Amino acid sequence: MNRAEKLKGQGLEGIIAARKTARYFIGIDPGVNTGIAIYDKVEGVLTSVKTLNIVSAQRFIVEWELEVAAPSNAEFFFILEDARLRKKFVGNAERFQGAGSVKRDSKMWCEFFVERGYRFYRKAPVAALNNWTQESFRAYTGYMGITSKHSRSAAMLVYKT
Repeated sequence: MNRAEKLKGQGLEGIIAARKTARYFIGIDPGVNTGIAIYDKVEGVLTSVKTLNIVSAQRFIVEWELEVAAPSNAEFFFILEDARLRKKFVGNAERFQGAGSVKRDSKMWCEFFVERGYRFYRKAPVAALNNWTQESFRAYTGYMGITSKHSRSAAMLVYKT
């Protein structure tokens, strides 16, 4: 499969198609502390919300695919919060890009998705996704596990998709 074939179905068209066919939606909030969340559309619940480094997060995805998605032949789709898509900055928003490291991590995630043949959509950062306290997040989603601001941000990318 060439690169163009791997990228087919990406972007807005890809997410529209995925909403119809995918069972799992996986949110990624890249950074030194990468937030990752898996939403099961059929059950209507977050099945996993965690914070890992980028290498551990990518390993987690591959293992999850082998253990959960592959045996049930379930389709899944990624939504990546991509710092490279940020258009405007308010106040000290530039500092959240970590002098380019978050942009680099976003690029690494896109390369990972393409290499693995995963379907994904890149979304610009939205401040409203990053302002959830653990208590308000629990009340809204029903997810009772321990979370970080990064994992909550990833979860809000996919919750009730």
